[in-house]
Amino acid sequence: MGIIEGSDPARAHETLVVMAHWDHLGVTEDGAVYNGAFDNAGGTALALEVARLFVEYGAPARSILFMFTDGEEGGLDSPKAWLEEPTIDPDDVLLALSADPLGRALLPDYGPIVLSGTEQSPSLLERIRGLEDRSD
Repeated sequence: MGIIEGSDPARAHETLVVMAHWDHLGVTEDGAVYNGAFDNAGGTALALEVARLFVEYGAPARSILFMFTDGEEGGLDSPKAWLEEPTIDPDDVLLALSADPLGRALLPDYGPIVLSGTEQSPSLLERIRGLEDRSD
């Protein structure tokens, strides 16, 4: 977990959370490997690159908390633990994005991006829907 403090003192308490998980299921009972690059490495690499770019080019007005978790495959154990003992006030979180999975459609009938939780922010959902015509 790491945080890039916002550059605007009046808005630095407002926080965006970028999450990715690095755990995976491992192997089946007969030894077949569950390849985790699609499900885990892609999101982790994306979150690390976003952090690197903000460090290199400067912090945004709001703070960004980068959270790399495990226990996702078994029930989101790490995020639940963070909510029980948060490192920042959860009321200051404006948006949380979990980068998982990346690089290809999850299933043949899914699009490349699935958003959940938008019912909490109708204005965000409206803005996202405005981008639909820009995607392939």
